[in-house]
Amino acid sequence: MSTKRYKIVEGGMHHRFHQSYSKVQFLGGGFGNGKTAAACVKALKLSQEYPGCNGLVARSTYPKLNDTIRREFLLWCPPHWIKRMPSRDENTLILKNGSTINFRYVAQRGKETEESKSNLLSATYDWIIVDQLEDPEFSHKDFMDLMGRLRGNAEYTGSDPLMPRVGPKWFIATLNPTRNWCYREIVKPLHDYTQRGIISDKLLCEVDNAGKPILVDGRPKPLIELYEGSTYENVENVGDDYIRGMLATYTGSMRERFIYGRWGALSGLVYPQFDEAQHLVSYDDATRHLQQLWRSGFRPSFMA
Repeated sequence: MSTKRYKIVEGGMHHRFHQSYSKVQFLGGGFGNGKTAAACVKALKLSQEYPGCNGLVARSTYPKLNDTIRREFLLWCPPHWIKRMPSRDENTLILKNGSTINFRYVAQRGKETEESKSNLLSATYDWIIVDQLEDPEFSHKDFMDLMGRLRGNAEYTGSDPLMPRVGPKWFIATLNPTRNWCYREIVKPLHDYTQRGIISDKLLCEVDNAGKPILVDGRPKPLIELYEGSTYENVENVGDDYIRGMLATYTGSMRERFIYGRWGALSGLVYPQFDEAQHLVSYDDATRHLQQLWRSGFRPSFMA
């Protein structure tokens, strides 16, 4: 096992993540807060409790894959579990209980064509982990395609009655607070719902055959959970000196996002306290409010 300490603080990001049963589990927050280690530890647990499962561990490029999450995974994997180590030609780890962990990357080496992305889509998986989903090589379509590969049927052998009987068919991703498609398509709709009660068409939730959210007591059931924490969540491993260097280097929105792990931080704001979740009203919300005012007899005036 790794010489790193993996300390789970009750109520902290890692504690909440390891208690999750959600279909989609996102680990976000500041640099070095232990996202990758947490994902690897959970993958190893799934590999043991679903013997014979087929898992995918993905990163955007071959060098990033081998230098980051594959290296981290092998640090945490007990050597006596391993039947066959991955190699350059076959980047697959096989455990003695029959579980297979496929280390893959978006594009094949030396290729950047759309067809090369089949490198991730050539199998059916019981679980999937993508490290740094915000990397530019990943697209929203990649996320949707990978969700379609979660069709594994490995049987659960653990003792937790809440775990899926087969699969578990989970998608787990780590990412930093950037403003790309990950935020627009997945994180922001979840924030809008959890922080403002807004049900967006993009919210990942249970839906009926017509694609409409299934409401229970007037509320949808999200299929995604987001676990966020600052760099301080992993201070025992990264060290105080690392955080001091980060605090000295990053300022403004960069410090808010990449140290404190706050998605809402924007650069170049006249009012730095601006937060989209609190201060931005969508067109549909504004229209709905105006309609309610008219029905109630109010006649709002507008200024050009």
